[in-house]
Amino acid sequence: MANKYRITPAQEAILDSFTCQRLTDDRRNTQLIWEFESRRGRSLTEKLKFEAWLEDTEGVPAAYYVIKAPSGRIAMYFSLKCGTLCDPGYVSQVMESYQRNEELIEALKGMHSRDEALDYIEDIRSSTTFPVEWSAGDIFEEVRDIYQTKRFLKKEKRSEPSEKILRVDVAFPAIELVHFCVNDKVRGEWKALGLGRSMGECMFWKFVLPKMLEINRLIGCEYAYLFAADGSRDETLINYYETALHFERPMGIGGIKPHYDFLCTFMCKRLFPLSSFRRYCLDPKLCKDDDGLGLVDHQKDFFENFNLKPTMD
Repeated sequence: MANKYRITPAQEAILDSFTCQRLTDDRRNTQLIWEFESRRGRSLTEKLKFEAWLEDTEGVPAAYYVIKAPSGRIAMYFSLKCGTLCDPGYVSQVMESYQRNEELIEALKGMHSRDEALDYIEDIRSSTTFPVEWSAGDIFEEVRDIYQTKRFLKKEKRSEPSEKILRVDVAFPAIELVHFCVNDKVRGEWKALGLGRSMGECMFWKFVLPKMLEINRLIGCEYAYLFAADGSRDETLINYYETALHFERPMGIGGIKPHYDFLCTFMCKRLFPLSSFRRYCLDPKLCKDDDGLGLVDHQKDFFENFNLKPTMD
């Protein structure tokens, strides 16, 4: 049986009538950008009009794209750049673990064999900070790992003493969605199309995510992320990014936040269900993916259920 909620051919044809291009690929865009207005994103409007063309020409610091409506007007624009995400608390976590177990570590350093160490751990296991269900062998391996990691970090600091370097457990290559803004002057045109969903939501799944995946095929990225500039009391924009675009506010993963994004909320989402990174997908410290899947899967779900829960701008 056909899925009655799936996007229809007529709706697909409407979305296909929109086009996406690099800002500087068409000289006519230098005129079209002056017809772009956004009441909720005035700073983004000014960015497009006064800085985007030069930055896109030079390729720094971001690549700008415009999405055009069937009328030829710019319906919205977005920009992308590369970045890196990580668990910023790695070193402090290692040091805290070492300090909590320093007495045990010092005792084990004086043991002559693994068996002697296991017997000692068995005797004092109830007084350790480790889970009660752990065996003496589990505790021994964990303590040894804490000790060796601390030694490794100390050696690393000697070889590269710069305090400007952030030492982490794992670095995640990522793509940042820097700007994402709808042209208020095209909202009426969009509404007249009768799709029943917001322009930003449709254009994200239709154009923005595929552009991220195209970049991924060239350089390899694991996450997409953004900084949401939401000044509302009820977190309207953040809720929109969570419900419509499926970005999340992670517990233990972060990145570098420049001055431009101060007071903005960091959000991210995995791009692919990478089997080789399965343990990170399931790590509760990182993004809370239910099954380790990413935005690609949400794109399929979006078009499969296009007519199930329509939303409006």
